[in-house]
Amino acid sequence: LKDKANFIMSMLELVVGGSGLTAEEKSVIDRCLPKIYEKYFEILYSTPDPV
Repeated sequence: LKDKANFIMSMLELVVGGSGLTAEEKSVIDRCLPKIYEKYFEILYSTPDPV
C-alpha cells in the first residue's frame, strides 16, 4: 500500500503543480487510500494460491 500511496501522492502533486500539496491535503489522501484499496487487498489475500 505504501508504494501505491507514494505513486498517487506524486501524481496528484504533478496535477496540482506549483507549490504541491498542503499537509492537510496529504493527510486526507493518506486517510482515504486504505479505504480505496480495502476491497482489493481483501480479494487478493482471500484467493488461494494456485498449486
